[in-house]
Amino acid sequence: MNNTHLPLKKNVVRLILASVLIATPSIHTFAVNNNSSYPSNLNQELPKPFFKNKLGSFLVDFTKTPISKIAFTKDFNAYFSLDKEHHFEVINEQFDSATGYNHTTYQHYYKNVKVHGDLIFVHAKQDKVQYVNGQLIKVEDLSVLTKIGEDKVRSIAYDEFGRKENVKETAIETYIFKSETTENTLDIRLVHKINLTALTPLKSINYVIDAKTGEIISQENKVFKADTPSVSATFFRGNKNITVDSYSGGYRLLDNARKIKTVNGSQLNGNLNNDGTFSGFSEYSSTTANFTANNTKPAVEVHWAMIQTYEYYKNIHNRTSFDGNGHAINNYYNAGNFLGTHENAGAFDEVFNNETYNGMFYGRGGSLMNPVVSLDIAGHEFSHMVVSRNGNGGLDYQNESGALNESFADMFGTAIEFYVNDNPNWTIGEGVFKNNVTPGHLRSMSDPKYTPTSVGAPRQPNTYKGNYWQNTTTNPNPSNDYGGVHINSGVGNHWFYLLSVGGMGINDLGNNYYVNPITIQKAEQIAYKALTSGLPTTATYLDAYNATITAAIILYGANSNEWEQVVNAWYAVGIGDAPASTKNYEMQSKLKVYPNPTNGEIVTIESNLDTETTVEMFDLTGKKVMAPMILVEQSTINVAQYKTGMYILKFKSTKGEYSHKLMIK
Repeated sequence: MNNTHLPLKKNVVRLILASVLIATPSIHTFAVNNNSSYPSNLNQELPKPFFKNKLGSFLVDFTKTPISKIAFTKDFNAYFSLDKEHHFEVINEQFDSATGYNHTTYQHYYKNVKVHGDLIFVHAKQDKVQYVNGQLIKVEDLSVLTKIGEDKVRSIAYDEFGRKENVKETAIETYIFKSETTENTLDIRLVHKINLTALTPLKSINYVIDAKTGEIISQENKVFKADTPSVSATFFRGNKNITVDSYSGGYRLLDNARKIKTVNGSQLNGNLNNDGTFSGFSEYSSTTANFTANNTKPAVEVHWAMIQTYEYYKNIHNRTSFDGNGHAINNYYNAGNFLGTHENAGAFDEVFNNETYNGMFYGRGGSLMNPVVSLDIAGHEFSHMVVSRNGNGGLDYQNESGALNESFADMFGTAIEFYVNDNPNWTIGEGVFKNNVTPGHLRSMSDPKYTPTSVGAPRQPNTYKGNYWQNTTTNPNPSNDYGGVHINSGVGNHWFYLLSVGGMGINDLGNNYYVNPITIQKAEQIAYKALTSGLPTTATYLDAYNATITAAIILYGANSNEWEQVVNAWYAVGIGDAPASTKNYEMQSKLKVYPNPTNGEIVTIESNLDTETTVEMFDLTGKKVMAPMILVEQSTINVAQYKTGMYILKFKSTKGEYSHKLMIK
């Protein structure tokens, strides 16, 4: 498949959501230890991180350097060459019985102030460190004294918010903020963050404000917009089996076992009931267990979709509800007044004064759209809440982390469709548009550039920083879609599509690619493992690359086809310096590499190609370890300096590209 068609971008109807991490895990501190537990010789031999961008994204392979988790984590400062002003605290720890891996997340602090987005993920097996990834920057000579008081912070935020009545606010948080302003500049500041939320219509914004000057650095939208068997009529999909509840002489849309409730949200007032629902709702009712009336079909569609979504996460990822702990799921259909528009769907999750405000909201449509209630949209909104409750702080809803937030919601929304197996496809929100809008979907994962531009939807890129990429180095705000969260998500979407079904072509960077499919069932496992055990809050696509290849290795093995195709799929969308394999049969037939595997010093490459060809070498994490070398008929590489492990030889010529795996023993 030649990758030249047009992708899909920001949906006209933004599928919106807000969330906050509520869990408060126990804290363990790791500070500088002058009597380091590292043996001095081992400390020198440990593989060091190679930072791939200014935000400090890295991945280190420890499989060839045995060290216990206790010894490694006892003195992070020595390993990362940090002074005594830095320390680390455990914020999340999980054991995966299926793989035998223990995943631990460490938060970085400087002068006892959190460095936002600086998370280190240690993946250990049988107490031996296997892989370490995350983000880390070295903060030096930064004053943590503030000049802007809390009253001033509130004043600045409220002035920008534009409303002062009936507004809820969170406590002010102070942390160290980092952002890339240009390709070569990192901005590090002490900031205050406050969330302001107004209900009916729903508006929720995180304001990040410079603690010394009062400048608003960024605005982050936190709105990501006994049971009875029943066979009821949906809006799009005909009659479906759902679960309802007997109520007041009739039936209502309530699944008690799964704690799923679907109600009419046309009169929501923003106040909370004792059971956590928003007051003002009314029940959808039927005199029989089968809801078949036309006016209940969209609500039934929502209810059915949420039952399927619940079952998907429970059966495929062993996760009960969006928080993994059986939280009640409240759906509000016909909630356009609450959302601010009927042509939208969204989810919201925030805590104010120990009260949790959350739910999913669906508009009834209007002149442009049908009811916004399709299965993948419901799964998308629910998945936003899964992202926010991933155990590591979620993904900031701005710039590349926001694009990944949107992309993961699309990945799992689509995976739910394939799980249900009711006409699944690779588009999002098909059928929501009226009036023969072309194309009739919001976004396409197979062809992100193909979007309904006639109704104002921008095109999405299918290549990292390729055509239609939204600049993320400017201040994220509503005018630029918070740094392109609905636009740049096309890159992650296309990666997931290629990983699942395969493809070949030339991307916007001019790179030839070939991806063998591993199935959506394996792709979803890799994506979920990466989301829950390897992504910092400020994740970039390079962090997603690191987290997913680590996940593939943990789940399927370091030299597995699954790992290989994860690398190939990222290369296809413009990330990574080399594919794990490139199917160029002419180059493959005219190049020989031997001995392979090798336990000697010299590897020979014979070339019968009639054009100038270069070769370079990369390690398993994608780091280039050998500069390009021009081949002659018989060339040699001295590999004595390289550690044992798997490497990738990348050949380039006018014939194209070819990648070959080399094992050094």
